[in-house]
Parts: sequence; C-alpha cells; structure tokens
Amino acid sequence: MQLCVGASQAEDNQHKITIQGIVYEDLRSRFGLAANLAIRACARVGANRLAAKQKGRPVKTFKPTSADYDQRIFAFREKDWTVSLTTVNGREHIKLDVGNYQRGKLKGKTPTSAQLCKHRDGKYYIHIQLKDEAPSPAKSTNVIGVDFGRRDIAVTSNGNKWDGKKLTKIRDRYSRTRASL
Repeated sequence: MQLCVGASQAEDNQHKITIQGIVYEDLRSRFGLAANLAIRACARVGANRLAAKQKGRPVKTFKPTSADYDQRIFAFREKDWTVSLTTVNGREHIKLDVGNYQRGKLKGKTPTSAQLCKHRDGKYYIHIQLKDEAPSPAKSTNVIGVDFGRRDIAVTSNGNKWDGKKLTKIRDRYSRTRASL
C-alpha cells in the first residue's frame, strides 16, 4: 500500500492532523482500513514528511517498512504468549517466538503499543514497547571527588594522591620535542 498526498494539497504539511484531514475518508474507503489503522498510517506519513523536512530532503515516495500499533489495535496475552493485531483482513492472533530474556521482560506487564517491522530478510518482527518507571538512584555516603592536576595526577576528596612526576617528565619531553620540530 502506498499513500500519496498530492503536492497541491499538502506541500509543506507534515503534521498528522493536517494529513488526516486531507486523506482520512479516502484512505478508509479505498483501502478498507479500520479507523485506527488509518490514523496510524497518517501519523507515520506525517513523521516521515517531518523527518525529510528536517533533513532538507524532498518527499518523493513513502515506502512503509513497519506499522505502528497502539492499545486500540494491539493486545498482548501472556497466558498463551500471543499478540492480537488489527489488520486489513480483521483481527489476527499471532503466537510469539521469544526467548527467556524477552519472557522475563514481558512477564506481568501490559504493553500498550508495538511496531510490526518487515526486515530486509523478508521476515516480520514485532517490537513491543513497555513503559516502566526509572529506578530511584541509590543513595550513598561514599561520595568521592577527584581533582585532576599537573603535579598530582589525581587527588581524591578522602585524601588519596597519585603522584604525576613520571607522567609530567614524559609530557615535558614531548612538549620540548614538538617545539623543536
């Protein structure tokens, strides 16, 4: 499927709402897309046009290599390790082939978005996005500050020192050599 927005209609339009207003009805009737699939397609084209504008490149064509899925058109079921995706042919239930690492990351989670990608090898992969809170930084009383200097290479705030005499001699020798050249 290729979505073309005419140059006269959307020369500089890269915002998904503007594109949606121009092509939404035609997109749904021509390709038989569900409402949310049409909206995601408009958003993808808008992002493509914006990226092209930021790089100073003209938009000639749009070749989709992936499709974005949000919570209305994507669902994950942990009990049988499947995803459910809305497609042009209706709802598809696809068994996941995932490793233990991915199972550990998905266990007990409710992802609400994904991206279906077609790779160069012709196979399809699904990238499932998870939202998680960032961990709180661990509090420590063992804070150390380091001052990097010329005489002493490093001096820590708790009193440790590393002498830099040997390094200083080498630096000075190289400096004299460069000056003489």
